[in-house]
Amino acid sequence: MGCIIRETCSLALVVLLLLSACTINNGLTGAVVGLPASVQAMVSCKNVTWTEEEVIMGTCTEINNRVSCLDAPLNLSCTTIQENFNYTCSQGKQTVTKSKQDCDTTGYVINNVHLNTIDYKCDVIDNSGVITATCDSVFDGNGDGVCGSGESCTRFVVDGTSVTRTEKNSGDTWVASDESYFLERADVTS
Repeated sequence: MGCIIRETCSLALVVLLLLSACTINNGLTGAVVGLPASVQAMVSCKNVTWTEEEVIMGTCTEINNRVSCLDAPLNLSCTTIQENFNYTCSQGKQTVTKSKQDCDTTGYVINNVHLNTIDYKCDVIDNSGVITATCDSVFDGNGDGVCGSGESCTRFVVDGTSVTRTEKNSGDTWVASDESYFLERADVTS
């Protein structure tokens, strides 16, 4: 089951929670992503389940026989004493169902401008109120939000409600339209 969540953290909250977490509107908890205060991440989440084999651990007992003699070195009055030795051991396997929330950022809202960045990872910075989102594709890039040569990348510069979108793929400069760009493009949806 999918859901769309808007994640917002004020700058003061981001500073306060650098070692903690920011609560998303429906109560899920996500790591502080370091977004500028004026940027909201659009997040799509789904519940993922899988099964795993787990070892059942328990306590095993081993009986050790020890011979004790009271008349050493003749050893004519010896008895056998049983001692229990307990240790942790495997007692079989069981199948366990596990689940987790798997969330992906699908875009950003910056000054009421909606950026669709599905299948891209973005680095978002605020330069005195001008927000720049540099996004590289998870398909032909490494998906780290840093644009390298040969990666399909899109850059959005949002100044107020004005948006400039540029891209690059094979070239080293940002252009309005790169002819070598064949992937679905990140775009403005508002």
